[in-house]
Order: sequence, then C-alpha cells, then structure tokens
Amino acid sequence: MRKSLFLMFFLLTLSVGTLYSANTWVNGYKTAIEIKETTLFGDKSAATGITIESLTHYANHLFWETQFTTEDPLELTTAFTFSQARKNAERTSPPQMMLSSNIDFGMSGNGLDLEAEQSLALKPAADVATRTPNGEMRTETVLLSDYYAFYPLSMDVDTPNGFDNKTHTAHIVTNYFQIPVPKRHMLDVSVTKSSTGQLTTIDTQSISGSISLYAESLLSSSGYYYIIKSYDEHNGNSMVLPHKVSGIHFLPFQKVGGISEPNLTHMNCVYTFENETVRALSLMQDVEDQTLLLITEENDVIMLSVIDQDSMTLIQKTEITKASPDVSFSEIKSFGDFLVAYFSDQRFYLLSKTADRHYELQMSENFPEIVNMAYMPFDRMQMTYAHDRLAIAFYKEQYKSSLYLIVYDKTGLAYVGQYDQNTDRTPERQNHKNVVPLDQAPLRITFIYK
Repeated sequence: MRKSLFLMFFLLTLSVGTLYSANTWVNGYKTAIEIKETTLFGDKSAATGITIESLTHYANHLFWETQFTTEDPLELTTAFTFSQARKNAERTSPPQMMLSSNIDFGMSGNGLDLEAEQSLALKPAADVATRTPNGEMRTETVLLSDYYAFYPLSMDVDTPNGFDNKTHTAHIVTNYFQIPVPKRHMLDVSVTKSSTGQLTTIDTQSISGSISLYAESLLSSSGYYYIIKSYDEHNGNSMVLPHKVSGIHFLPFQKVGGISEPNLTHMNCVYTFENETVRALSLMQDVEDQTLLLITEENDVIMLSVIDQDSMTLIQKTEITKASPDVSFSEIKSFGDFLVAYFSDQRFYLLSKTADRHYELQMSENFPEIVNMAYMPFDRMQMTYAHDRLAIAFYKEQYKSSLYLIVYDKTGLAYVGQYDQNTDRTPERQNHKNVVPLDQAPLRITFIYK
C-alpha cells in the first residue's frame, strides 16, 4: 500500500508542476524493484541459465524493464524510464474475415424495412408478419428448412488497407458453401405491429437443431486463407460439413481504384480434405517457411499437416495425439522453431521444426497444478526450448507483475518457481493501482548457455 501511495503522490506532484521533487522521488524508486523467489516443485538447478525480461508500467507514465537470471542468488537488473506524457500502447488486432448466419437476432424501430436487411435471415419473420394483426404481437414456432434449403450466410471482411469492415452479398456466400439446413432446426419467431400496421419489433431465436459456423482466417498479401468450423449450439459437439466445405479455402483480393477489395466470385477451395469426416481445428501460417500449418481431427487422431503455401501441396502429415470424446483441442501457438498444442485436460504437446520444414514430436506433458490457479493461462505464456529443455513463464494474474517459471527436461517436470515482485502489494480490489505488465509483448524468456 505504501508504494502504491508513493506512485499516486508522484503523479499528483506532476499535475501541479512540482517536477523537481518528483524527479527526486523517481531517482530513489526507479531501481527499487525486488523479486522474491520461491521453489514450489523440483530442484532450482533445473532452471539454471534462464533469463526472464519483464516489461511493466504504472499508469502509462512509469516504465520498468526488469531482467533476472535464475542463478543463485538471482541476478537482477532494472532499467527505468519516465514519460511525462501518458504513453498508451496502441492496441492492434490482425485483420480478419468472419462468417455469419444471422439466424438469431432482434430488431426494433418504427416501420422496420425488411428489404433493407440483406444480411439477416428474415423470411420466417416476414411470413409470420403476414398473420400478425395490427397493434398486436404474434409468436410462432417454425422450421427453418421451410424457408431455406441452405443456411443463409454473409461475410464480414477486413481489407488490408485501413481494415474497413464490409459485409458482403449474402446470396454469393450462401451459394458457395451450400450448407444444408437440418430438418430439426426450429425457431421461435415473434413479430409486433403498430396500430397502423408497421413492423416495430422482430425477434427470432433457435430452440433446437441450430449450428454455429466460424471461419478461422489468415491474411496474406493476395487474400485470405480460411477454414470453416461448425458446432451444435445446444450440446457443443462438432458438426459434419459437406465435403466441398471441408478444406482450406482462399478469398482473393482484387484492385478496385488502387484499393484491395475481396473478390467473392473467385473464392475457391485450394486444399480439399480426404472426406467430409475430417474436421478442421486450427490454421496457422509460417511466414518464413511459406507454409500453412493445419490441425485436424480425422479417424480419431489429432493431426498436424504442413502445406506448401505456393503449390498447396502436402509436405508432411504427422500425428500429435489420439482424439478422445472427453478431451477437446484448445489452442496451438508457434514460438518460431517449435509449436505447442494445448488440450482441455491440461496436457500439451511440443513439436520442433526441422531443416526440411517438417515437425517432430519432442514432448508430451501435463501442466502442473498450482495453488490458487483455476486454469493455466496458455494464451499468456511465453516459452523457449533448446537441448531437451522447455522453459515457460507467465504472469500470475493479468494485473500483477509477479510470475511463475516452469521447466521441463527429458525426464518430465523438473521445476516450478514463483517470482513475486514487490510492486504487487496493493490490495486486490485496487488492481488498477498496481504496476502491471505492458499490453503488448510484456514478457520474454531465453536460455543463456555459458
């Protein structure tokens, strides 16, 4: 609490212009970062030669680059910078394309124009509206297949110049995929009319048999590569898609007035799966190797396929693990020369890259159970791997600077350490007053071999 009050006082003195006294305080605090090391499992010697760099800030005015090497004792250095102007990190997200069916929706207004809403599945509502008296609301349960043979789909596409989001013609997307509407997909459709007969509210909600469709995309200089994933919304199980949909698709760009625009009429499947039972789980890109990395489930096995991006031919297909109805694939991350696939049972699989653009499974382990952590924050982890040793670092919480270090070697889990930073002493309810990690790339981890 004391350090938090010091930080608050520092910013206050800046606001009233007493820079001299503020600078005096900064000079005393800027190198005062302290880290307490606690071994939770294993032998500390397993972590020898690991360097962690942590980038933190307070209120986007005070910035620390804290680096420590896990020697005995810790070798700790801190570099401090101060910005009188608030330096907010620019939040960037990669451009993407999204696939939507827009079956479930609600609308309200005075005199709704159904003709103007081309991206929504409005045929059921328009039909119920014909039987809705003026000044009343009517609700009917209908079959979606009575109105559509195929799911009505639309695409939202971010363009590479300015990333303007645009919704594209629904009938082109629908006709391209032609995903049949199952007979069991039922909707509750409610329509309200004013006393003069104008539509004022529409609400459609699936009550059974509905599916969710997602596109996972990768942006290239010439367009988007993407896969389609589908799930039953009521039980979460994956759905079998038509064979023509089961593959890697490509949405090319075309120049219109010097600006890149998506060309839906030239969209095509550039890599077809062997059959419709192959289920796409994830798609990644290795820019350096010019390959696409595809994760699929087929014949009860989770597979990695390495595909040459220029020719769209298969370089390698290798097994990651057996599929299980009780375990689901969660995520895969690339760390340059190795991949790590993570599953819902807290197990991960490490595959290292060879010189010929192939991958070899090197490690299959469980994440350790850590007290007071309900789940492992795989999305926030930084990793490094060399000489049969994997080191993983991650912050304990989103709004704290303390972190964990986990080390595996060829025998399995070798070390778990907790590294508490003294700037985390503010109460839990005042997380916004803590020194916290930077929003972008706050953590780096490397091996140092002497």
